[in-house]
Amino acid sequence: MSPQQTYGTWPSPISAEDVARAGVGSSSTLKEIHLDSNCVYWLEPRPQEGGRSALMMRAPDGAIRTLTPHGFNVRSRVHDYGGGAYCVLDGKIYFVNDGDQCVYHCRSEHAPIPITPPSPDRSNRFGDLHLSPDGRYLIAVHEDRRNNRIQHQLVAIDTGGNTPPAVLHESSDFYSSPRISPDGQMLAWLSWSHPHMPWDESTLMLARFHDGELEQVQTLLEQTDTAVLQPAWSPGGVLHFLWDEGGWWNLYRWENGHAIPIHNHRREIASIPWVFGLQDYAFLGEDDVVWIAREDGCDRLERFHKDDKQVQGLDPTLSSCFPSCLQVDGEQRIWFVGASFEQPPSIIVHDVAIQHSERIYPALPENAAFPISIPQSILLQGQGEVARHAFFYPPRSHNVHTTQAEHPPLIVYAHSGPTSAARSFFRLEIQYWTSRGFAVADVNYRGSTGFGRAFRHALDGAWGIADAEDCILIAQHLAKTGKVDPHRMVIRGRSAGGFTALRALMLSDLFAGGTSYYGISDLERLQKLSGNFEAHYLEQLVGPYPAQRDCYHERSPARHAEEIKRPVLIIQGLDDPIVPPEQAERMVQVLTAHDQPHRYLPIEKEGHGFKRFESVRDSLKAELKFYLDLFDLPRAATPP
Repeated sequence: MSPQQTYGTWPSPISAEDVARAGVGSSSTLKEIHLDSNCVYWLEPRPQEGGRSALMMRAPDGAIRTLTPHGFNVRSRVHDYGGGAYCVLDGKIYFVNDGDQCVYHCRSEHAPIPITPPSPDRSNRFGDLHLSPDGRYLIAVHEDRRNNRIQHQLVAIDTGGNTPPAVLHESSDFYSSPRISPDGQMLAWLSWSHPHMPWDESTLMLARFHDGELEQVQTLLEQTDTAVLQPAWSPGGVLHFLWDEGGWWNLYRWENGHAIPIHNHRREIASIPWVFGLQDYAFLGEDDVVWIAREDGCDRLERFHKDDKQVQGLDPTLSSCFPSCLQVDGEQRIWFVGASFEQPPSIIVHDVAIQHSERIYPALPENAAFPISIPQSILLQGQGEVARHAFFYPPRSHNVHTTQAEHPPLIVYAHSGPTSAARSFFRLEIQYWTSRGFAVADVNYRGSTGFGRAFRHALDGAWGIADAEDCILIAQHLAKTGKVDPHRMVIRGRSAGGFTALRALMLSDLFAGGTSYYGISDLERLQKLSGNFEAHYLEQLVGPYPAQRDCYHERSPARHAEEIKRPVLIIQGLDDPIVPPEQAERMVQVLTAHDQPHRYLPIEKEGHGFKRFESVRDSLKAELKFYLDLFDLPRAATPP
């Protein structure tokens, strides 16, 4: 019989080093798949190589190679979040290097060479790269940070590297998603301007593209309170895009001067574009489309034929598909990054003809070395008409058992964004907790993506209130239903989720403590220092500034530290350009001044979203120790 042991102290086969090797969050996921000449390309995070992102290739014979040598990190920093960091056509590869933000030509067996002017201070940034069909031009979004200002442009880069990038369009504040038609004659793109974010209000543009210049520029869609995402061309040259005109992002095509819906349903076929390069749909043929639909927090890979209007599910074993990027080859095979609650993200190829999926990379062990906690989906009706959603992961172990009278401690996850979502796939970080006897609730609070426009905008003006209330509501439900110990509950979050965690500690004494990873503590300071991309985002989430300055002060944890009665762990990267270290340092100062219990862990050489092995390992160990001390639990024994 397995030994009896207290929840939270179970010996676990998963170490902090294991989690660090796997990486944490979206930064640890394989991404940006491209197909070219029967080869498959993608970006792979390397936590043990300083967190760099390496460009990988799988040859037709199955051999896998790393294409970018040490010293090169494939990463764009446009908007500080990047994306669309490389592209490939006919074996020619172009990528953005993190160190100088130049675009490089990656040549086999040779060192990459820059094709844009040097920028050692990273004041010239490029992202969302897209090659013209003839390979002559690289269309990109350019961010110019020179002369103490930030300007965005749509540019054409001569792939020969002979001339400076040529400006194609620059009258809007922001640009994304430049996509050239199959015949190379038309260019579609998206633009938007302050005070909007791209998922709230954006414009679809079209122009003739000739010899590296634009002609006959026209606006196709520009409407208030709707957003267009992810323009793409069908094989026959028909422009398609995602549009939330009906309250949910669905697929449309542009025909005879009108937007024609392909199929409308109350599910999302789009991902929020915090980064460039997302693609949630692809074409099997002119009238055959595959897409990623999101419902109740889970993703579904589906096929839709325009003639019979039938939706067909393709792989029921998947719970999550990643939108960077969905690709289709000439053999009716779909390539994407997919995952389930039992298997981490992998590159998968799905053969439509035989309805079979194969995991290509990385190789996975046949049997897990530990029992996996499979989440339960929770849907609660809160105040108002919108329901709250969470994934609940119960503790799981083969090695121990507990008394029926005992209930596990709970860790509530508040996701980042806040316009993001609790993702539905295997994460070793969550199993790190559940294998030790902790329960985890990953909450989709109001404002989360994938539940329609109304749910997303339910956070407008209510950030720091609605999100915190929803996390509290989920925790209360789990305690009342006997799933967790009501006296041993904590809340944690990263970035915006860190702010939510601190606000929950202000609003309620339900939680015994909380952890804020590079979280926001002073809204007014963040408003004044926000990057250009998010310059007006807080005005949507909190209220107009400075007209509602009092509201910014009222919701700032650093200005009301006396309201936080529970211990707090604050973890901060010292090179964070998005939530600067002063946010954490200010919080630490006021907690110290009020003699409030707290711990502070500053992390050197780390930005927004930890990527280095040491950063993930050390922060996770500190978080575990914080909870064990909080609940007066001994450290677990190391399993054999």
